Amino acid sequence: MSKDELPELPSEFESLPELPSDASAEELPELPELEPMEVKAVELEPEPVPEPEPEPEPEPTVAPEPEVVAPVIPKAEAPKEAAAPAALTPESAPGEKPPLREMHGAEAHLRTAAIVVFAGCLLPWLSLELSGPVTWTLGKLVTLAGIWLLWQSVELRAGGKVPGFVTSLGSKAIGKTPEPVDPKVAARRAKNRKGPAKLEIPFPTPLHLIGFALAILGVFMPLLDPTGVLMPPEGSDQPSNVSSLAELGMLAWAAGTWVHLYAYERWGQFNPIFPLMFIGMLFSGGLTVVGYFGGAEGATVLSLLGGVVVAIGGGIAAYTIVEAMVEAKKEGDAKKQAENERRKSARSSRKS
Repeated sequence: MSKDELPELPSEFESLPELPSDASAEELPELPELEPMEVKAVELEPEPVPEPEPEPEPEPTVAPEPEVVAPVIPKAEAPKEAAAPAALTPESAPGEKPPLREMHGAEAHLRTAAIVVFAGCLLPWLSLELSGPVTWTLGKLVTLAGIWLLWQSVELRAGGKVPGFVTSLGSKAIGKTPEPVDPKVAARRAKNRKGPAKLEIPFPTPLHLIGFALAILGVFMPLLDPTGVLMPPEGSDQPSNVSSLAELGMLAWAAGTWVHLYAYERWGQFNPIFPLMFIGMLFSGGLTVVGYFGGAEGATVLSLLGGVVVAIGGGIAAYTIVEAMVEAKKEGDAKKQAENERRKSARSSRKS
């Protein structure tokens, strides 16, 4: 647009209304004075600057080792005799027999006494002149059969090899089945155990009952012997065969003691009543020897031999009783001395 085309402005503008004077204006209220404020300077801590992370060092490259070719050595022939196996420890591997308990002192001597009396009672040193083969042959075979079953029960408990029927008879519990043991109690027993753990089997079992029944039946076989009489009638010259019962009873007790010590050697418990019964064997064998030299009726060389052997075995067993008492006294004195030393050291520590 050019200047000539612009519109012309009017020369006079319309008059505006006049503003009111100061007198007529409304008075405004006075504002209160503000109190001065103190401004405190706040020091700002500088933000920590993160340290730059170190660059990871490059992993050294390992040069490949040269392959070493082992020289070919011809195999040596295996030795004919294998090396002796390492000694077993109480922590034996499954399937291996645990080590045997050391037999020394009274236990070893008692086993010797049991073997001696067992050998002496195999002879009919009391029953030859009083009974027949039913007593001094069949009776002893039945007794030994029962003792053999009891021996096998110990072998089964120790984890040994036994016939199949023994395992069947020895694995069935008679009566109430024992409740399972608490794991904490089992762990505490294992900690306090001095020997290896043994195979737990129930007791009693048919194997135990049959063994005891056969042993007792064999002892009382003289009651079934037709050639002997337990209670002869009055006025009869036939002697009583009560001595035959004693002979079989001593045989069973000696064999049972041997089995008991066999179990003790395999970490069973020891019963002190076994050596006490051998005192009667000592007197029985001794009286037989005295009767032979005194001219007793019915005394033979066989009775003398059996009496001597049984008396020797009974004497060894009697000695084991004294030996056990002496060992117990020594252990008691050692414990008493150790307790006195402990108390003395405790008093000296309190004084210091």
